[in-house]
Amino acid sequence: MDQYLNFKSHHPLTHKRSVVRTLTYRAQQYVITAEDKKSELAHVHNALRANGYPEWALAPSSTKRPPNTNNNPRRPMLGLPYVAGLLEQLGRICKLHNIHMYHKSVNTLCSMVVHPKDKTPKEHQCGTIYNIMCDIDSSHTCIGETKRTLSQRFKKHTNLDKPTGVGDNCWATRHSVSMKNIKVLTRESNWHKREVKEAMYISNKEPLPGTPSACHLTTKLSHRNVRQHM
Repeated sequence: MDQYLNFKSHHPLTHKRSVVRTLTYRAQQYVITAEDKKSELAHVHNALRANGYPEWALAPSSTKRPPNTNNNPRRPMLGLPYVAGLLEQLGRICKLHNIHMYHKSVNTLCSMVVHPKDKTPKEHQCGTIYNIMCDIDSSHTCIGETKRTLSQRFKKHTNLDKPTGVGDNCWATRHSVSMKNIKVLTRESNWHKREVKEAMYISNKEPLPGTPSACHLTTKLSHRNVRQHM
């Protein structure tokens, strides 16, 4: 069976319609005789039906392919990961401001299968957003970000000479942290994007009763260090 992008997959509708247009265009352009074209188009439609495409998606498009010229005006472009329902609305808003928005896949088959290099150990990873979990009480966690390696950041957290708000809390409660209980949430080399992603993780973290807000606690963690009491 010919395998193409399944119609039920989590991809933009424009990508799925593009599969239909491309296969139809090739069948019409690269096949010479009319009989062979008819046979090839029937084969393409049967293959697409087997991949979940409904009949309305196989109907010829009334929009003609624009001519490929270098005189077309360039527009600002914005690439975002696809989220069904949300990206369509953002696309309409961007169109009002003459911004071309395109969808890019975060998880691709190549990124999931091909790993030419060994995975970098957690303690040597840079530009991370991480979550520190208490060794004694796993419900006590704190989110932070750093451009340095996690091992360097952890040394700052365990520096007894520079007490911090979070470190004082560890001292008062006799809690401790260790490298094994630090989890990398995501990686981001750009500082501004890393700050935004950190804030998103913080917003999903519900603070414990009677403690500072997660945002306030993590902001201190981002700019100061944690002290560990053994």
